[in-house]
Amino acid sequence: MRIFSQDALAPSAAEDSCSAVAWASAEIWRASRAVPLAVALAVFGTGCQGELDPEPARQAAIEHFNARYTAGRMGILLKGHAVWLEAPFFQKGCLESKDLAFNDDPNKRPAGSPARISPTYEAQRWLSASTDGGFCVYLGTDPKFTVDDVSWGGDRWRVTGSVAFAETSPWYDCLENTTKSQLLEVKYPEKGRSS
Repeated sequence: MRIFSQDALAPSAAEDSCSAVAWASAEIWRASRAVPLAVALAVFGTGCQGELDPEPARQAAIEHFNARYTAGRMGILLKGHAVWLEAPFFQKGCLESKDLAFNDDPNKRPAGSPARISPTYEAQRWLSASTDGGFCVYLGTDPKFTVDDVSWGGDRWRVTGSVAFAETSPWYDCLENTTKSQLLEVKYPEKGRSS
């Protein structure tokens, strides 16, 4: 069984220092703009005997996550190099209540542009790297993917799971719930039957 991953928005080599949770976003398979952590998997095998069984899809999703996000420190990329950084994946009220960042006035930026923040002086200690695209903010160590649901989507398995860390920074607590979850799709060669 081979797994192929389509990472349309995978970080560049410089941005990879974040091990970014801007993770592996595949536009082709993205269910909606609210799910920024979608990864498409295609599982190819030989033969197609057997019943529909979600367990191989569950295991393929976990193995893919574990291979892509190894143990260690992880962060997320805040795009930009000026005072205001793009951060559409955070709860704005949470950032302000934890004194992590100031929020940009949405009425003062072009319609449809992503939400922007400016980290407070004290919260800048959580910025772990600078890249060509912006700054990485530390989220936690040792990521773990927990499968919440496996469902058959007609021609592929849809594996929904949540991402947690062994140790987290205050920034992790302010992530939108949709950012803490991932949708992984596992496709078999014929009608979802595993070999």
